[in-house]
Amino acid sequence: MSPSSERTPESAPDGSGSGRVVPFEPPLSELQRAIQWRAQAANDADREREHEARRPKPVRWLVTLALALVPVVMIFGALDAFLRVYYRLIETYMTTPAPVSEVQPAQASSPPQPGVVLLQAYDVHPPEAAAPPATPSAAKPARKAQQENARQENTRQKNARQDDPAP
Repeated sequence: MSPSSERTPESAPDGSGSGRVVPFEPPLSELQRAIQWRAQAANDADREREHEARRPKPVRWLVTLALALVPVVMIFGALDAFLRVYYRLIETYMTTPAPVSEVQPAQASSPPQPGVVLLQAYDVHPPEAAAPPATPSAAKPARKAQQENARQENTRQKNARQDDPAP
C-alpha cells in the first residue's frame, strides 16, 4: 500500500471522513506581552486623540454664537428704532388739537336759559382749516393763534397724563 492511499478518507478507521485542526499557540514571552500591551496603549491614545479632535471646543462655540447673534441683534435694533420713530411721528402729526370754538365767548356773555340745550357738531377738522381766509395777511395771525392754542392743549394733555397714576 502506498502512503497516499492510507491517508484517503475511505481508509479512515473511525469513519468521520476528516480531521479537525486545532490551532496551537505557544505561551507568550515577556517581550511579546510588553509589545502587545504597548500597541494596545498606542491604539487607545490614537482613538482618544481623534475623539478630542472631533469634539468642538467651548471657546469656539462661544465665538460662533457671538458672530451669529450680531445680525440678529442689528435687525431687532433697527426694527425697534424704526417703530419708535414711527410712533413718535404718528403722535406728532396725527394728534388733533382740541377744536377751538368761537361760539364759546358768545355763550359766556349771555346767561344760559333754563331748559335750553345748545347742541354743537364735533368736527374732526376745525372750521378754520376747512375754509381758508380770503386774504393771506389775515391768515397768518389766525394760523399762529391756532398753533399756539394747539400747543397749549397738547401741553395740558401731556401734563394730565403725567399727573394721572398709571392703571
